[in-house]
Amino acid sequence: MALPASSDPAPGPAANAPMQVLRGFAVSPGIAIGPVLVLDPRGLRLPPRNIAAEAVVAELARLEEGLEAAGREAEVAESEARARLGPQYADILAAHARMIGDPTLRTDARRRIECNRIAAEHAITDILEAHAIRL
Repeated sequence: MALPASSDPAPGPAANAPMQVLRGFAVSPGIAIGPVLVLDPRGLRLPPRNIAAEAVVAELARLEEGLEAAGREAEVAESEARARLGPQYADILAAHARMIGDPTLRTDARRRIECNRIAAEHAITDILEAHAIRL
């Protein structure tokens, strides 16, 4: 069955726009065709989110709750890895737990939330990205 012809041009880039080639890794077999959606050029899954000045106190509480929960999860993961996989894997998770519990991370994240009025997850992401770049 043929689709009816349309006089409307197909949506897409302008004829003079440069083509950009994006490469990735296949995560399943087959071919998919469709529009590309880039959420963040740095490869992050969360779009940046600013907060209102009156939401800073609540966001600081979210930060504390998130860091506490992440710390507990990292400790459990380390313990399970030590019992099931051995010290070489558990030591990696122990390092993660230490990073989460680092007082400087908490202080820097609080400062970013208060000064830049950004969401807690973005404050943490920005700090960890800066550490990764330095390393």
